[in-house]
Amino acid sequence: MGFINTLQTLLDEKGISRNKFCADIGVNKNAVSNWENRGTVPGGKTLAKISTYFEVPIEHLTETEKPTDSERRPATRRETLMQEARRELSELPDSELERALSVLRALKQK
Repeated sequence: MGFINTLQTLLDEKGISRNKFCADIGVNKNAVSNWENRGTVPGGKTLAKISTYFEVPIEHLTETEKPTDSERRPATRRETLMQEARRELSELPDSELERALSVLRALKQK
């Protein structure tokens, strides 16, 4: 499908304007035009923001063809947990997000 088509589909499905999308993720409207006109894909950090914004895996944004139902594999437990964690973290205020990050770092050190 291509990145820009996938992005447009997500915007349409969610009823989000390009202006709102740009403001929400902090990109310039010209950047979206460049992605569209040049057929490029944004960098990793921006892709991660878009992935979180729409609650979809980065791979969904960058895949060129949508797999058919028979080709689509079910999400792994880890993928499901990561999506849920992203969703929960995105709703926290900054101060709580910093605390959550501290907890994650402590768990990682164990």
